[in-house]
Amino acid sequence: MEERDHILEVLRETKEALRRKDNIRIKNLSNEVIHNSSINQDPDVISVAVIIYSLSKLIERESYNLSFHFL
Repeated sequence: MEERDHILEVLRETKEALRRKDNIRIKNLSNEVIHNSSINQDPDVISVAVIIYSLSKLIERESYNLSFHFL
């Protein structure tokens, strides 16, 4: 699978995991992207990994009520 297609698929899966507030799945997706970025060393992919990981940390907090109207 081409890197671009892989990232798009991960972002789709992240979107669905955000809807379900599944922080474990989001962390796993982040780890997957981090693994790929360590191989390719693409700064854009690394940025995507950091964003996905940050979203998982936000979802993890029970006190944080994140609204996903934009999804």
